Amino acid sequence: MSLASHPSVSLAAAQYRVGDLTIDLGSQRVTRGGDVIPLPKLSFDLLLALTRAAPNLVSIDGLMHEVWPNLVVNPETVSQRVKLLRDALGDNPHAPRYIEGLRGRGYRMIAPVSQIASGPAEQAGEPPVSAPELSEPRSSTRVRHWIPVATIGTIVLLVAAATFVITRMVESSKETPTSVTVSALPDHTVAVLPFANLSNNAQDEFVALGIAEGVLHRLAAIRDLTLIARTSSFSLRGKPADAREIGLALNARYLVEGSVQRRENRLRVSAQLIDAATGVQMWSLRFDRTMDDIFAVEDEISHSVAGALEVSLTQGTHPFARFGIDAYLAFLRGKALVATRKVADAELAIESFSRAIELAPDFAAAYAALADAHMHLALINGVLGTESDATVAIQHRAQALLTRALQLDESLGEAYIARANLKQLEKDDKGAEADYRRGLELSPNDAVGHEHLADFLSQQGRLEEALVEIDQARRIDPLSPRNHYIKSLILADINGPLAEREALLLQALRVAPNFHPALARLAVVRAAQGRLAESAALAEQAVAIDPRQPWIVTRPVHFYLELEDVEAARRFAVEQAESVRWALWLPICLYERKPERAAEILRAHPERWSDGLSEDVEAYVIRDAAVLSGRLAKAKGELAPLYHEDGAAKTMVQAQLSLALGDKREAERLARKVLDLDPHPVRTTAQAMAFAILGEHEAAIDRLAQTFEQGGRRWWYTFEREPAFESLRGDPRFQALAAKARMRAATQRKLLEQMRERGEVPRRPASASPTPC
Repeated sequence: MSLASHPSVSLAAAQYRVGDLTIDLGSQRVTRGGDVIPLPKLSFDLLLALTRAAPNLVSIDGLMHEVWPNLVVNPETVSQRVKLLRDALGDNPHAPRYIEGLRGRGYRMIAPVSQIASGPAEQAGEPPVSAPELSEPRSSTRVRHWIPVATIGTIVLLVAAATFVITRMVESSKETPTSVTVSALPDHTVAVLPFANLSNNAQDEFVALGIAEGVLHRLAAIRDLTLIARTSSFSLRGKPADAREIGLALNARYLVEGSVQRRENRLRVSAQLIDAATGVQMWSLRFDRTMDDIFAVEDEISHSVAGALEVSLTQGTHPFARFGIDAYLAFLRGKALVATRKVADAELAIESFSRAIELAPDFAAAYAALADAHMHLALINGVLGTESDATVAIQHRAQALLTRALQLDESLGEAYIARANLKQLEKDDKGAEADYRRGLELSPNDAVGHEHLADFLSQQGRLEEALVEIDQARRIDPLSPRNHYIKSLILADINGPLAEREALLLQALRVAPNFHPALARLAVVRAAQGRLAESAALAEQAVAIDPRQPWIVTRPVHFYLELEDVEAARRFAVEQAESVRWALWLPICLYERKPERAAEILRAHPERWSDGLSEDVEAYVIRDAAVLSGRLAKAKGELAPLYHEDGAAKTMVQAQLSLALGDKREAERLARKVLDLDPHPVRTTAQAMAFAILGEHEAAIDRLAQTFEQGGRRWWYTFEREPAFESLRGDPRFQALAAKARMRAATQRKLLEQMRERGEVPRRPASASPTPC
């Protein structure tokens, strides 16, 4: 029974004040300061049960009876639901504001509780407000990069602090859902959960996971099933919960679960199919076989699932059985390593796929996975997307591997999807889309394929189609952080609401707190909100998790300069790998008014990868150095290698160089070109420069005000050094904006120091290494 309909609750006065929260039974909503806190029904009922009993303790049995009436649940279910509720409210169990737990006894509400009069009652029985559709941001670059190298001491410090800081930041969000909530579980949707290892040998864990993975792979080929991806279903490993809660979390009607016990070469495998809507077990199987029969076991489980759901398998036997168990396990290990999106793991994945091919030279899926792993490693290392010899070599290698994969198996969906990725890099958009469509026709449950197609479509400007594809990926793989992350990037492309993009990134981090790409993007969102200290902390945490991804490693320097903490920027730069350090010195030298030195560093590194924040820095370096040296015409040519042909910052620098060379008409043409772009936080400074060049000073200041209302970027350069604004520096509005930006930096710098005191941001010692600026 819903607590909203509990006989002791009066709907005439169905509102409670709980600390700073308001609980409204009529609308089944919880608000704080006017903002709705999305809660699934069970979380809402739990909160209300504790509120009504306050300040008394409610036993675990009492909560089971109150929140799960007529259902059999265990204490772990209650514990998990309390954790979800605390997460949604931003309540720290170690220093609770709302819910206090007494080990083994129960929970109580410690916040002050009072019943309050309400206005006209809203419609009773309305379901709780669920979380808004989340969305995610992407960098201004189209290729996803990642790298760097901090000292061991710094990494240990940051990783130790990361869990606390990330949890605190995610808990503080009012917009992040605690789980995927659905009104009804969709029929013919199946999740294969990780099988439990009952052996004494921990090494057999991989065998147990391998069997579950094999069943999942077999079921993925069935057209009439929607199969939840492994990254979501396997993320529940080691987290016991009620089947109905798992079904809600995964949006899956049916669950396949089991266990594996191994003794020498003998296997005992059990498997069950459960209806998550009712918690009823539909069938169970038990096998006593040898290790050599592992594929037959997977086949029998898969056929049983298909039969129970009245669908058919497209193949009679396991497609990988003929390659042997060792090759198969090497393949599975590689897939698991690639999923982490870390440089070191991508390197190990390449070794695993290569080993699978060595053991089974006709293993088509291993060739496709190896090609994809090479491209993946090149992307996160910042190599793909450039015109270097390394890029050409990787593309040729991937092409050869994919050709071999399709020669061996022309119906291999993942091979077409990998080839589509390659064609996209080669600017063959028509061929890429055809391969994405063909791959998903063959493998309709490939969440990664839907994600990549969504990204491709968004880059083509087909944003409605892109959102459809990414939402399909999120349905198939709801607990994959990357799917939420990619949706935020798509929304950033269309300048979607910052709150939605932030919520998607927070959802990705709730699913996987150490998903470093989301941490790095969230740092940018925090900067846009003026929360510069948090930006620096988040960026440092992302670097600590994977210090070898270039686009991630460069970020802390930018945020330290926004905070006017140039010493922290210097010390961070000195610690990084030589391969990326040069890019960190560019903004530092620009900050120190040494563009000539920055230009020398830039010319010494003709290779190009972008961190998404540096395009304007490189353009400013080229222009400012050219002005000082008088080599203006040469500077226009040096702008060509910058990433975006139509990048707003680069276009405005070209306009200023044209103006300095006496070509006012060309300068004004370029300024109008920038103004034709839709306003976007990344472009508004460039558009303010365009208005200034055109002599429209009021419009220029209005656009600057808009920019810094959205957080701004590189205020220290915009207000103090940008030559386009020379004619505005005496304007009181311009001066007021500059003072506001300076004051915000000072306030945030104090917060940063407090974070250092708490160990959330590293305090680096001075380095003896010379700096180039």
